[in-house]
Amino acid sequence: MLQKSNSVNGWVKESADSSIKPTDTSLPAIVSPKATQGKYSNKIVITWGSAYNSKVSKYLIVRKAYGSDKWEKLAYVSNTTNKYVDKISGNTKYYSYKVLTCKNENGKLYKSLLQKSNSVNGWCKVTICIDPGHYGTWNNNYSLSGAAGSYPYSEAGQMLKLGKYLNTYLNNYNIATKITRTSANEGSDGVNIFVNGLETRGKYSEGCNFFISLHTNATSGSWNVSSNSVLVIANKKAYASDEIELAANLGTAVANTMAPCGTKAFKTSLSSYGASSSGLIYRKGLGGKDYYGVLRSSNAVGTPGVLIEHSYHVNPNVRKFLLDNSNLEKLAKAEAETIAQYYGFPT
Repeated sequence: MLQKSNSVNGWVKESADSSIKPTDTSLPAIVSPKATQGKYSNKIVITWGSAYNSKVSKYLIVRKAYGSDKWEKLAYVSNTTNKYVDKISGNTKYYSYKVLTCKNENGKLYKSLLQKSNSVNGWCKVTICIDPGHYGTWNNNYSLSGAAGSYPYSEAGQMLKLGKYLNTYLNNYNIATKITRTSANEGSDGVNIFVNGLETRGKYSEGCNFFISLHTNATSGSWNVSSNSVLVIANKKAYASDEIELAANLGTAVANTMAPCGTKAFKTSLSSYGASSSGLIYRKGLGGKDYYGVLRSSNAVGTPGVLIEHSYHVNPNVRKFLLDNSNLEKLAKAEAETIAQYYGFPT
């Protein structure tokens, strides 16, 4: 009787392709799929072979996110087509794809071997708008002497260098960029840095995935202080969306990179302005709108964004650190890597 029979528990480890069996080794493998970016930023177009293959009944499209070992089913498509459009939702924008051939036999659908089919990488267009703060030699200590005049520094000048480095590193990850200015006193097309500068900078981010304004901080009255902390101020759009995670991650990356000059650890819990000496901030202005002009105007065109204060340029140790171009490159690399990881790009 069943009641007198002992039971035993057991399991098998599911392999990466167990969900797309049974397989038939005689089915041809797709060895040269291609992936191209669609017209819109949330589509990846997969193509392969010819438009008709009499040896197969249909095709199965599978994909996996970067860093994952699990292939997921996307769709079966007819053997009369050689194209599939993957409509991406969510923040992950980078995937690998395979196209498996399938045939019906004795009422069962068989698939080609996953291991024999080559994969192809495809990604959605991600565009980041970079805003090197201010212009000219704004916020400098060139006329000062003594400790306050040590390590001659201009916020506008060094943030322009940082912005250019960031632009390059993001492009290396296949991430598109727009930058509000590439010289001391001239904005990009559509950006007037002298007339309504803050408004035109923020609005330049329209259609982008994220806006990042690069700055260094100050206290009033002195260029020889001990303040040494990173602030990341999120705009209303970022505050209310998943990109608040990216804002926090950027703060951590910047603070960690600047640790050699004594920068405090970054606090990723969101606080009101002034409630944290180093951390993620959301600051409201009049009427509940963003306090900072570039954040207010980027929010107005629907772009989540942040203003990053790369610690305090009125601290001599911070100035010394930021005047070293190799340190600016380290910051740009860390910020670009953080952005790439957030959107699922290989780093």
